[in-house]
Amino acid sequence: SGLKKVAQNRISWRVTVAALCSTGNKVLAVVETVTVLYSTRNNFYSIENNV
Repeated sequence: SGLKKVAQNRISWRVTVAALCSTGNKVLAVVETVTVLYSTRNNFYSIENNV
């Protein structure tokens, strides 16, 4: 039963890591999108101001 417990712990650990990774990737994607939106908006405003 000790081996079973170790296997279960490893599986749950992997699942936890996978969940954290996917969450991190989602957060990174959102941050990247927001950054791109802000930079394009700032570029747009600077172009408008220059004209």
